[in-house]
Amino acid sequence: MNKKGVTDNLLFWYIAYTTFVIIPFVIILVWVVGFQDGAATWEDFYAKEIARIINTAEEGEIVYLDVTSGSATGFRRHVPKQQMFRLDQEKKFVIVQFSQRSATQFYYLKNITIESIELYTPSGSEESNQLFIKFGGVP
Repeated sequence: MNKKGVTDNLLFWYIAYTTFVIIPFVIILVWVVGFQDGAATWEDFYAKEIARIINTAEEGEIVYLDVTSGSATGFRRHVPKQQMFRLDQEKKFVIVQFSQRSATQFYYLKNITIESIELYTPSGSEESNQLFIKFGGVP
């Protein structure tokens, strides 16, 4: 018998095709939504900017940096103020964290002591935030 348009396992191929299309789409969608508020972008920007400031700093210098854009994202994601900007002076890393799950580290080169790095909210709200960095001498 001559069968035209054989439909053996047609349902299986429709389900398989749909599955192989939908699963990667969902994975990509979840990944893109994770970057929606820009936390990773701001972490990267501020880590590099603070490392640049450290590399060009002089002994006894005090620096104020407006970090409102990034820290507002961190406050929305319930990251503690003390955890947003940190330093590892032994390994010479600037650590910036605006989300609970991840942080961005960036290496700085200059051998200088950093006495303090603190996040201030001068107006008492999360609308205007400054990072205060006080440099000491060479260790």
